[in-house]
Amino acid sequence: FDVGDSDEHINSVNARGVLFAAVQGLSTQLDEKEECIEELEAEAEHKDDRIDDLESRLDRLEAHLDTDAQPAED
Repeated sequence: FDVGDSDEHINSVNARGVLFAAVQGLSTQLDEKEECIEELEAEAEHKDDRIDDLESRLDRLEAHLDTDAQPAED
């Protein structure tokens, strides 16, 4: 930053400008992180749904196999 006449000091107006720029940068980073979190949450929800579906299918297959494995009653 070019913030004044001195290489060692900055005036209060320039300091506020630097702080404001830093806050803006952090705000942008926060927005990006929140967007990433939302995407990851949606992906996790999709995977949870897929797991539920696969578990249901497995339960049906196991039930079918158990039925087929039962000896016929005479």
